[in-house]
Amino acid sequence: MYLIDIFRKNVKYYRFMKEYSQEKLGKLSGLSTHYISDIEQGKYSPSIPTIECIEKSLQIEPYLLFIANPKANQLSSRVDINKKYVTDFFKKINHIIFFSIFLNKLYIN
Repeated sequence: MYLIDIFRKNVKYYRFMKEYSQEKLGKLSGLSTHYISDIEQGKYSPSIPTIECIEKSLQIEPYLLFIANPKANQLSSRVDINKKYVTDFFKKINHIIFFSIFLNKLYIN
């Protein structure tokens, strides 16, 4: 895998983990949403100052953007932040339900 591919996948991964849309990352970094999208698609190779803007906006160390990350490879080509919120919500609901059932059985028995 080429370094630019590792970089672009990691930008998307860390953006997703921060629950940032491309628009939000663009605003925080001073870059356009379109440019963030193009970076994530591998259309552009950003300059060092641009990389610094991105890593500061994501609040990560810059080297993390250049290390192969298996989790970054698992993201789909189209990431929907809203879908992540819904998925996380249902996971929390399932945990609450499971815990409630557990407590209920504990007190009944």
